[in-house]
Amino acid sequence: MRTTWTYLALLAACLTGGVVAGPTGSEALGEPRSRPALAARELSAPPEDLVNGRLRLPDPTSIESGHALLRLKATREGGVAVAQAAVPHVGTAKNQSLVLMVAMNSTGPWDVQVRSPRGAIVVGQAVAKPDGVDIRDGDLGGLLHAGQAIPIRRIEIAAADAGVWRIDVVGPASESGVDGVLLAGTTGEVEPHMILRGRFEGWVSRVGITREFLLDAGVPLEGVMAVVRSASGTITNAAPIEGGVAFVPSEPGPHTLEVRAGLRVDVARGASGLDGSVLRTLEIPFVVSGSTVRSTGRATSSNLDVQRTRVALPVEGGSEGEEAFVAGEIWSVSASGERPVCWLGSMGTVTNGALAVTFDRRWLAREGVRGGALELRDVRIMGRDASTVIDRVATIPLGQAPAAVPFDPRDEMSLLQGRGGGHPFGMSVEPSVPADDAAFGSHALMLVHGYCSDGQPFPPSHFTGQVATFMDPNQARSNDEFAQLVGAFGGNVKSFGVVAHSQGGLASLHLYTFYWSGLDWATGPRLIQSVGSPYQGTPLAGNLAVLGDIFGVGCGPVNDMSPDGATAWLANIPSWARAKVWYWTTSYKDYPFSYDYCDFVSDLFLSNPDDGVIEKSKGQLPGANNMGHTDGWCHVADMEDPPQCTDATRNAQMNGSAAR
Repeated sequence: MRTTWTYLALLAACLTGGVVAGPTGSEALGEPRSRPALAARELSAPPEDLVNGRLRLPDPTSIESGHALLRLKATREGGVAVAQAAVPHVGTAKNQSLVLMVAMNSTGPWDVQVRSPRGAIVVGQAVAKPDGVDIRDGDLGGLLHAGQAIPIRRIEIAAADAGVWRIDVVGPASESGVDGVLLAGTTGEVEPHMILRGRFEGWVSRVGITREFLLDAGVPLEGVMAVVRSASGTITNAAPIEGGVAFVPSEPGPHTLEVRAGLRVDVARGASGLDGSVLRTLEIPFVVSGSTVRSTGRATSSNLDVQRTRVALPVEGGSEGEEAFVAGEIWSVSASGERPVCWLGSMGTVTNGALAVTFDRRWLAREGVRGGALELRDVRIMGRDASTVIDRVATIPLGQAPAAVPFDPRDEMSLLQGRGGGHPFGMSVEPSVPADDAAFGSHALMLVHGYCSDGQPFPPSHFTGQVATFMDPNQARSNDEFAQLVGAFGGNVKSFGVVAHSQGGLASLHLYTFYWSGLDWATGPRLIQSVGSPYQGTPLAGNLAVLGDIFGVGCGPVNDMSPDGATAWLANIPSWARAKVWYWTTSYKDYPFSYDYCDFVSDLFLSNPDDGVIEKSKGQLPGANNMGHTDGWCHVADMEDPPQCTDATRNAQMNGSAAR
């Protein structure tokens, strides 16, 4: 079944200048045009998605670190500029080496001098490089999307002595006051007792609410310190509490929590031969909501038609028209027991002092519910990005269950996706229109880039037919903002499927889940195909936020790609939407008897295997179609192996199977 223009919609669009004829062949379509906001779906999902846990907020994600990221500040000393740092090391185990990386935010030449615990300079311009020391120079600029080179030096010291290693970074006297960074860690397998773990306690993050961050290393912690940095530059010290730190955010917006702790690992001496302390840091991005919307814990119901009921949730605070996402679980409670009926979600606004979800009473017939009471459970109000929790309520009574409406299994998708929406150009769905492909407009394959991209990573020549090349360069956008732009750009055509890279995969899935768009009119085997998408986030999100702050570059943090933000967002994506995604992951070529990576800086932050930005484990999307993992491909250009989007074999497969 294809789509066609209705005569009146075509006439109206032409009169208002709303129709743009797309080019032929594989040419790219024009720039996205300003369009009205996309129509939101009335979301539903079956109880199976509650039983399997896909639509339930998980416990706060635990973040792990086997590194130390230290800010450096150069000061004038003895006629030169010097930045100093000290890093404790616990000795060698399992062929681990001490790794140090230094970069300074200046153009002047800097000499990195490394002193062993015995005081001897083992690295520096004035000394010969000893055996067992490997020095490599690289560029941090590409990883940070800096648009410029940021030289970084990597020093690996094999069989490094236990004790405190001291680093002096010496440069021209005129360069005092500049910032820089020291990264420290180990190569090879990082022992469990050398990893610092932390997690937020609870999900709600808003101004005036104390946030607790709990630490766990399995060994005693020494000298725990933490600061919170806001996007405006405000720095808040976190207070130590039992098992972690606590703080009260001072303003809404994106923040980064930076935790520093010493791990005393001599308790494991007998198991691994380690003795001493090791320094570890955690860099955690999060968003503080400025919204004052709070549920009153009550609900009212009114029938919209013979099938649907509007469940209004009165709220306190906030303002009329404020945007938010609200979701909850419908449960049946009767003398025979209790059971889930369905999950509901809605992207909407505060209207008449309430948020609302739509309950289709056919769910009662589908699940065999007759009589008893209904309850709305685990109600969550989230920001429009659907990754920041504003408020949660455990249970809201809904009264006695209404009479069930007959359910026809052939109407399953209308039950799941709701009604309304429609094509942005007023297209209608008709059962048979032979001349549809000759109608005005086109059916396209859209190529969608990822976060902070400076160009389209997929070679357009690898794809045939009508190709729509989406471009929103050098931007940091939430999944919702990104999805809105993709949907608006898709208004240039009658229907489209997507081939996406990195965050583009999340944005495309967000668009299909929450809004009506040209994706709904596409036909073909695979609607959304993605490569290297962090569906469960990437720990690199926090590390790059700090590095970008130090060097004043990059596009800024996106909470949706942090492990916490991504898992909260993913808890709003039903299985029926996930099933429309086909995804691939990649990693570097792993050669025997050598240390391999895509990027030697990001490798310090990621768990293998990874593509230099995304870990294989966090690139998984449960409920979607896993197309497998291949090595020899990295996330973007200028890494050790070719960029994953240039794999001609994979691109040909995606092109041939794409919906349009």
